Amino acid sequence: VIRAVVSPQQQKMNQGAVYTDYGGQIDKTLPNVVTRGAGDLGMTVGSLGFFPAMDVVRQALPMVLSLLKMALVICIPLVLLFGTYELKALVAVSCVEFALFFVDFWFQLARWLDSTILDALYGWGFGANRPHTNFDPLIGLNNAFGDMLLNFVMATMFIVLPSLWVTALGWVGVRAGGMLQGLANGTRDAGQAGGRGSNMLISAAKK
Repeated sequence: VIRAVVSPQQQKMNQGAVYTDYGGQIDKTLPNVVTRGAGDLGMTVGSLGFFPAMDVVRQALPMVLSLLKMALVICIPLVLLFGTYELKALVAVSCVEFALFFVDFWFQLARWLDSTILDALYGWGFGANRPHTNFDPLIGLNNAFGDMLLNFVMATMFIVLPSLWVTALGWVGVRAGGMLQGLANGTRDAGQAGGRGSNMLISAAKK
């Protein structure tokens, strides 16, 4: 689908630009062009420090994740003890543990996207579906800063995707735990009443 969108036939429609964004106005004015140029220059300078820093962060992420898993396993008995073994605490901890142990999937997904998305857009070598190697007055330079911005975005996905996953599942765990605890509390009185009835029958039978 991506290669069909950026095929040479589509180049006439998008004027060689692969990325669509909401920057500037539809028909760019001179201030828009100047603003875009200043932003591209700042992005180029910022990439000199950002890309090496994010590369180190990405190398450290598996180490940090392993330590977090260890800390969670150590904390589970204490959390349940301090939570007086409530069903709400058990469900919340279970959801957090599930989320943390599946963070590796999001790291792998971000790595796969980072490794393949530019190749999916452009491919390598010459051919019909290679926008950068087709005849273009700008020789693909109109997408160069978009490529750089995409690299910025893909680098942050290693942090954003796992954070969203853990936050979402943690919130679900708290809500589900509260709901299950409410069900348990709602049926407690009925259970106690039924237990008192059976105790009365047993006492009468003994007498």
